[in-house]
Amino acid sequence: MNDEQKRALQEKLLELELLKNQAQGFQEQLTIVLESLSELTTTKVALDEMNAIDKGVLVPLGPDVYVRANVSDRKNVLVHVGANIVMRKSTKDSKKILQGHLDRLENNRSTIENNLKKISQAMEMLQKDIQSMATAIKADEQV
Repeated sequence: MNDEQKRALQEKLLELELLKNQAQGFQEQLTIVLESLSELTTTKVALDEMNAIDKGVLVPLGPDVYVRANVSDRKNVLVHVGANIVMRKSTKDSKKILQGHLDRLENNRSTIENNLKKISQAMEMLQKDIQSMATAIKADEQV
């Protein structure tokens, strides 16, 4: 019975390792989603504040290099709509598009966080099982 117990313990340990890897993958996805949410929120705020621009803006040319530019059209912006296609959209329409992206990202964030919670709970239960199995094996070996 001792070999069978050890084999069952090894299976539980393997299952725990798989759950850890899965949790790490979800955590990486969550990081990407949170970064995207932050970027889109910043963009939305910039669109909201665009009418207040009176002295021009700084446009990044690369890391730590900017050029001052004037915004000639405050009512329209160019929006990437996918497949390397950029379209001219009103600021109002652009905000709607951004809000749609934000809503989808929030749903993704929520789903990922729920999955992480489920995995965490499964890992806790598995760790308790592993602990009790290890204790039982150790007790059997002492007999």
